[in-house]
Amino acid sequence: MGIYKSALEYLLMKKGWKQIDLANAIGLSQAQVNSWFTVDNRNPGKENLKKIAEAFGVKMDYIEQLKDGTIEMTDIDADLTRIGLFKMNVYYFASAGNGDTTDVFLPEHVAQITIPIDLARPNIVAVKIRGQSMEPTIVEGAVCGIDTGDKQIISGKMYACKIPYEGVVIKRVYMGKTNVSLKSDNPAFLPIEFMQEDLDEHFLVGRVRWVWQEYK
Repeated sequence: MGIYKSALEYLLMKKGWKQIDLANAIGLSQAQVNSWFTVDNRNPGKENLKKIAEAFGVKMDYIEQLKDGTIEMTDIDADLTRIGLFKMNVYYFASAGNGDTTDVFLPEHVAQITIPIDLARPNIVAVKIRGQSMEPTIVEGAVCGIDTGDKQIISGKMYACKIPYEGVVIKRVYMGKTNVSLKSDNPAFLPIEFMQEDLDEHFLVGRVRWVWQEYK
């Protein structure tokens, strides 16, 4: 069987996905994805592993460790899946200075939440929020579902953005003719302005799709 078969099956089970969901998430045919589970020694390759890691919200090294057996595959809570719930790992954003979108989340999860399985869509990564810049909409300690596959900016919507020297923040993004404005919902925080030409391909991490929080 494929050398990544067990690792990929484990990740699919944790996400509540089928092989077709993975294929759709990374933009490949179902036949190509299926070959990783059936063909002897079929290796997805570095570029596809990068896409797989992003889709599952993990690092490439984590997939390699699953494959090599250097970390343990914990049991999946199948009972939750059967009633439409899913237990999802929660991460913190990494600090400033990291590379692509697989590196903007710290590798070790800090908590788990149980959510409706429909919220655990392809490319969603659950992130615990530190800071008060988006209060009262997003309170400190909330968990946000970041869709790393949605990088189409709609002005006024909330996105996770990677800012030089500051790291990843959640802001409302507004597009001008030549500039981009990042605004907080908390009026105590001033807007941040950039020229579009100064932003690189790693600026936009993904769109905020849902927020899980308790108001006090």
